[in-house]
Amino acid sequence: ILDKLGGPETTPHYPVGWAWAGDTPFQWGKRIASHLGGTRNPLVVFWPKGIHDAGALREQFEDVTDVAPTVLEAAHIPVPIEVNGVKQQRMDGMSMLATFASATVPSQRTTQYFEMLGNRAIYHDGWMAASRSGLLPWVYTNQPPPDPNRQPWELYHLSEDYSEADDVAARNPDKVAELAVLFDAEAKQNRVYPLDPRFGGRQARPEGNHFRYYTGAGHLYLSLTPAYENKSHKITAYVTVPNVKANGVLMADGGEGGGFSLYLKDGRPTYTYNYFKRRITTIASPTPLPAGPAKITLEFSYDGGGIGKGANITLLVNDKTIAKQRLPETVRMAFAFEDTFDIGEDSASPAGDYESPFPFNGTIQHIDLDIEP
Repeated sequence: ILDKLGGPETTPHYPVGWAWAGDTPFQWGKRIASHLGGTRNPLVVFWPKGIHDAGALREQFEDVTDVAPTVLEAAHIPVPIEVNGVKQQRMDGMSMLATFASATVPSQRTTQYFEMLGNRAIYHDGWMAASRSGLLPWVYTNQPPPDPNRQPWELYHLSEDYSEADDVAARNPDKVAELAVLFDAEAKQNRVYPLDPRFGGRQARPEGNHFRYYTGAGHLYLSLTPAYENKSHKITAYVTVPNVKANGVLMADGGEGGGFSLYLKDGRPTYTYNYFKRRITTIASPTPLPAGPAKITLEFSYDGGGIGKGANITLLVNDKTIAKQRLPETVRMAFAFEDTFDIGEDSASPAGDYESPFPFNGTIQHIDLDIEP
């Protein structure tokens, strides 16, 4: 498997334990913007003509927004007010060019807010107030997320506590209150509110329970597809089978790293459910379809009772059951983000037993997707 990592057959992801360990000595990590483990990153600057103290370290507090103003100042280019006649937004960053020459010069950056998924923090003059939403990045649930507004503030004196090891909020209630007010002001100025701890639920996916698709609908990413996960649903394809052996995709979502596909192969209606390559389930008609009109249906009966539960799948042709199977577990949130939802072909990596794009060589009148409320 190590030789395949990074290739078309894999969708590598960093395991939670290693990600957290890699953030040492800081607390937390990715998506937890309240703590430095989720926000602090090294910056390496190479500029032989402008930096004479090669290899030296700088400890001033800077933000990613400071990079662009720094480059502009180093290049002696004024911050643009207008570009091609379009008035530019105000740059939030401040140049850190002076730190290239001095390790002791004060940073221009005295205040900086952080927020992501309800995790929030505010830095000001060497202090950091942090409030974590309470939602763990690796726990997926269909339960309502905690209210981030009710989560307590922690307090760290970064000038003396580099890694946020000592929460001094209880000993400095006035400082906590001061920084909470400052965060509120920064949040209002930068349109942070309302705090929203949801992850997948933040995407404005199409609403409704009945969707009709035609040939040509495709290359659709997650935010443009209905939320059928963790729900019973039915796919009904109205097609005309060609005189030659029918082949091609009717509907597919996801791909080789995980997904499903309803397709015809050697004339036989087939459905493949790829549970992230851990378990690939395929059901198919034992015989090819004759030429002419056909109604091909896939019924996905979800167990309910939470997310990622099992389901029963049934394949029908002209309302007659031809194959069925049990899925012990199903996708919790979504299939691979880099793959697509397609009608009439599979435009990204293959979700079924074929080579993409595997276009359907018959005619699709339309395909209905009905999702249980």
